[in-house]
Amino acid sequence: MRQKDDKMNFKLHMACGKDELRPAMTNVFVTKQFCIATDAHIMAVVPTSDVFSDEKSMTNIPDEGMYVNANDWRKLITANYIEYDGDFIVAHFPRKSPAHVKPIDVKDIGPYPNWQAVVPSSERFASIPRIGVNPKLMYNLHQALDTTIFKLDFISESAAIAVSIPEFGYGIESGHQFGIVMPTMLTK
Repeated sequence: MRQKDDKMNFKLHMACGKDELRPAMTNVFVTKQFCIATDAHIMAVVPTSDVFSDEKSMTNIPDEGMYVNANDWRKLITANYIEYDGDFIVAHFPRKSPAHVKPIDVKDIGPYPNWQAVVPSSERFASIPRIGVNPKLMYNLHQALDTTIFKLDFISESAAIAVSIPEFGYGIESGHQFGIVMPTMLTK
């Protein structure tokens, strides 16, 4: 659980898509366990307990999850205390008025893509001689995960690259933020 005086700096909106034909991906998807953002090229996953400041907020999250518009997510950044009362997400700041964000019901947009299906298994990591990565995508993932250094693990030249924080494990079981970035094709 995030401590009361820690600022919430996960810029998950930077991993959201902008394609209105994929409305679910233009939002941050919040579940009782994780907050997920993806644009189909990168994905950022952060434990919900690292965003919300109290256990009651976590129990108020619907079982099917909820969406937070990417622009509304920006209002939560640098908050010292974030709570969810079942109607509004309220972000508290030390020297300004609280920000109120109304989450979007999953029924209004539709289900979120099966994000767990694209999380690479750590059992399949391999040594890859060359791989291309788009630096803009890496920057957006860096901002979304709020970390200064990444550990990259590879499966193949065309599979998603696993991104984690060096001192923590990778994946859903790690209990820490992680992500993926899709490789970029290299020309010889």
